[in-house]
Amino acid sequence: MSCSYESGSMSLAVVRAAETTFRDMERTRRSVTPLHFSLIGPEEENPDFPVLYVDCFGQPPGKPLKNEDRARAAEVLRDTVEYWVTETMARELGAGALLLRDGLERNGRPHRPY
Repeated sequence: MSCSYESGSMSLAVVRAAETTFRDMERTRRSVTPLHFSLIGPEEENPDFPVLYVDCFGQPPGKPLKNEDRARAAEVLRDTVEYWVTETMARELGAGALLLRDGLERNGRPHRPY
């Protein structure tokens, strides 16, 4: 989930992800991540992205996130949290489980991981 608010030379992106687990048609678990707030612009590179990435994956991203395309920057922030939740679920699910991901392609543009 993400929301983005624009004002002049910068935007505010608010992102979070959710996961739900079902067994025998019954929901067994549901959780959501904390809300992550990020300013997009006016700097050339997003200062919040490395912090979020380290929080999610324990290491810095391979390259910085540029703020020039604000919609794209918001998508990368959101997808980072969604990938983290997916990776966490994949480690926790038992053998034979089916993992479905939703929403990793927006506006016809697939996510290109950093």
